[in-house]
Amino acid sequence: MAAIVGGAVVVAATLLPMSAPTAHAAAADPLDIVPRVQSWTAGSGSFALHQSGRIVIPAGEATDVSVISPRPALVVDRSVQHVADSFAADLAEVGGVTLAVTVGATPVPGDIVLDLATDTGLGDSGYRVTTADTVTVEAQTSSGLFNATRTLLQLLRLNTGADEFARGVIVDQPSLSYRAISVDVGRRYWEIDTLKALIRDMSWQKLNVLQLHFNESEAVRLYSEAYAGIAPSSPSERYSQAQIDDLERFANDHNVTLVPEIDLPAHATAVALGTGTDRSLRSQCGSQYNWVLDYTDAGKRQWAVDLIGEFAAWFDGPYFHIGNDEVPHELASCDYVEAAIASDPAIDTFEQLQERFANQQADALAENGKRAMMWANGSNVLPDTDIILVNFGSLANADNLRSLGYDVVNTAYNTGSYTRFFLIPAMFGDSRHVAKGNIYSWTPATPGGHNLGQQLAVWADELFYGEDRYFMDELAPRRSELAERTWNSTPTLDTLAQFRERVAAIGDAPGTIAPSNARTDDGQPSHRYDFDTAFTPSSDTHYATAMTHPGVTDSIGELHGTAYTGSAPTRDVAGVDGAAIRFTAAANRRFSLGGADVAPPWTAAMWVNRETASTDTQLLRSWNGAIKAEQHNTGARLGITKFGVGDYSFDYTLPLNEWVHIALVADSQGTRLYVDGQQVGQIAQTIALPQGALGGNRSFGGRLDDVLLYDEALSSSAVATLHDGYGTGATDLAQGRPVTASSQETAAFPASNAVDGNATTRWSSLRSDPQWIAVDLGAQTQLSSVRLEWEAAYGRDYQVQVSGDGTTWTTAETVNGGNGGVDTVSLNVVGRHLRILGTARGTNYGYSLFSLSAYGSPANLAHGKSASASSQETAAFPASNAVDGNATTRWSSLRSDPQWIAVDLGVPRQLSSVRLEWEGAYARDYQVQVSDDGTTWSTAASVIGGDGGVDVVAVNATGRHVRVLGTARGTSYGYSLWEISVS
Repeated sequence: MAAIVGGAVVVAATLLPMSAPTAHAAAADPLDIVPRVQSWTAGSGSFALHQSGRIVIPAGEATDVSVISPRPALVVDRSVQHVADSFAADLAEVGGVTLAVTVGATPVPGDIVLDLATDTGLGDSGYRVTTADTVTVEAQTSSGLFNATRTLLQLLRLNTGADEFARGVIVDQPSLSYRAISVDVGRRYWEIDTLKALIRDMSWQKLNVLQLHFNESEAVRLYSEAYAGIAPSSPSERYSQAQIDDLERFANDHNVTLVPEIDLPAHATAVALGTGTDRSLRSQCGSQYNWVLDYTDAGKRQWAVDLIGEFAAWFDGPYFHIGNDEVPHELASCDYVEAAIASDPAIDTFEQLQERFANQQADALAENGKRAMMWANGSNVLPDTDIILVNFGSLANADNLRSLGYDVVNTAYNTGSYTRFFLIPAMFGDSRHVAKGNIYSWTPATPGGHNLGQQLAVWADELFYGEDRYFMDELAPRRSELAERTWNSTPTLDTLAQFRERVAAIGDAPGTIAPSNARTDDGQPSHRYDFDTAFTPSSDTHYATAMTHPGVTDSIGELHGTAYTGSAPTRDVAGVDGAAIRFTAAANRRFSLGGADVAPPWTAAMWVNRETASTDTQLLRSWNGAIKAEQHNTGARLGITKFGVGDYSFDYTLPLNEWVHIALVADSQGTRLYVDGQQVGQIAQTIALPQGALGGNRSFGGRLDDVLLYDEALSSSAVATLHDGYGTGATDLAQGRPVTASSQETAAFPASNAVDGNATTRWSSLRSDPQWIAVDLGAQTQLSSVRLEWEAAYGRDYQVQVSGDGTTWTTAETVNGGNGGVDTVSLNVVGRHLRILGTARGTNYGYSLFSLSAYGSPANLAHGKSASASSQETAAFPASNAVDGNATTRWSSLRSDPQWIAVDLGVPRQLSSVRLEWEGAYARDYQVQVSDDGTTWSTAASVIGGDGGVDVVAVNATGRHVRVLGTARGTSYGYSLWEISVS
């Protein structure tokens, strides 16, 4: 015979180790469930479930809820019959046994009895399970009976055969009566099905309160026609009364009490402005106070109290949370507020204004049978003690509030001023978060008295879109820890790792529907961020006036990125294609996406321009992993990280101040890295694709453009095609670039209209020949095509020209006999400047273009790379001059043959051409060579009889190193190059 003494299993005064939670030869040990039971006295043998068994309700108890009168606040209105029926359904799922429910029958061996019995030692939610020939469950309330059924179901889940209970006696009740999760559904809407899943998970582990924070400045999620303007316009982004009724029924079925919250007077932009009448303090105290309701005005206070009453009537539970969070104390110095205090003999201080408003709301709620709750960050605002205070301050603050006679629900867990059970999934690295494991190691305050319980709050700051799963996944481990420690506050018997094994062993709650992992291998991204599309919050999802936060648009999915101004990357900087975003190196800069991690296979592709060298910096991250621009302790190599497991890196470093296209592809073989369409590395490790944020709490320093995320592994050819697409039509290199023209018809038709990306605006010239329009692409570019969308006034004959300096032009293609519409002209030419020279109009009007688009490779692969040479004429003419992008500097060799200049491209590249801009000292004969190691060279092309100027040499080769080997000079001088361009 064994017994529990102070939470430990004792046999003959010897402490026994816990049984392993994952391997049970027979009936499971009650100490292995979550939360751990308070007391277990083991008997001999086991009780076997059988189809012939029944669930028996004693006569006269089927419709009862509680033997305690009046019914305790947190005992939901759920009859014994209801508990029995639900238990039978869950037994069929978990144990594979269907038991009939019967009322008034005499129990026989094999039956399970659910009995409401008076036993004050069991409290409101406790229970006793006596397992012998029958299983007899006793509790004072249906909530206690329900909690006992969770224990029995978990024990079955732990059994190998799922059909036995160990004989003995469990006596169990919670240490804390109020065991709560609070969810911010104001900033970001949660689907009803997700809230039900959360309720199901909570009840499985005996958590019993779900607080729903229904409003923030950005939205109010409850919709009533009487207050229609404060809620989003889309029904799919708000909750109707019918939906709340359904959710509350579901919560009651699972022994969870819903506590609604309308947070006033602060965090209330949508409330104060949404109906069309300004009830805020902005006109009285300044525009920055549009988020604070004017609670000094009696009429506006009453309006708010009526609003609270409208929504309080939707809920059957005993509590309603009235907020009072973060009311700005600076308002105390506002003349209007000071005047309100001075004119009211009942008010002496700023804090008393809040107390009066809170008491007014509480009194109105009390008339409707509800008790008010509110946040308390300190002890300066002290309303009537009938109001339950939810401590959002320190442990000392909670102690002080209890000493003043307040019933307190706590969120604090340590001595620090901000050590609270607090989670904001958007804010990586925030020291205020409760870390995984901290709740498990916490010892609750002494139960009883004014200590009602503990609450974990989950907030959606900065994360106004995203996926419910992102929140649920991050909440799950903390939720389990909270359930364990609030139910059983005695010292833990196992390590955190062992506890996590117990959580995994009990599995998901009955009725859980696994998240869909359906994928479509169609080669198309799930999410795309081109940073060109303006981020425009919609009244469908939020109160748009309050949505002033920086953001980026997901042009394919719904993972729009948002941030507060202080943590946002810089938007609208120059990118590969239009705009990009810029991050500060090693800083907390991110756009939060809130996408759940995607297990392999996946692909992440993006353009990156690393501008500042740092270490351990992030391109993408979530709570579980990151794609690193500069991996930790690797000399800044690109890599991936699985937090808490390992850092892995590729043998590749992003170049500085150069755009490169990277793609990471993960599948069962590992993770491959592609640079500019070519595979440059592979590692055996993989991580789940992090979709939590662009950037992170240690962002890389540089620019990011055109990020594409796929839930499939692209093939090598698909990656190459994706990259090549930026040169064949996917990226308009002319859009938004500086543009000039020979003339404009009027000021309404400037040249800039042709490159603004707007199909309704146009450039129009004067009515004469010739005319031209020219675009500065910003850098030497390998051009593959030009697309011209003509207005009715088209060019019949024209030339497509390029230039390195915008002064000297070379004709790349000539078009004669054009007929307007859309012309696409194929090119194979390099230039920084592009010009369309019209020589003959197609009409009597001038030349008019809706758009001029240029396509090609966005970068010279040799620009800024490491260059070496066989010699230099003097120190004024080093090899680096040939790759510096400056048309006025040059490399010059000694006056002998042979000589060479070589460039290290950093990674192997598929090469198509090499462009050489010779000074007067040119090469008559030379070879273009490639190498993988810079030592062994192969000749890709040979030129005999060159005449200087500009040579564009076509090649079809792959290599990391490119060398121009001069074998015969064209003059008596050495070899001299203004620039080498590689594409």
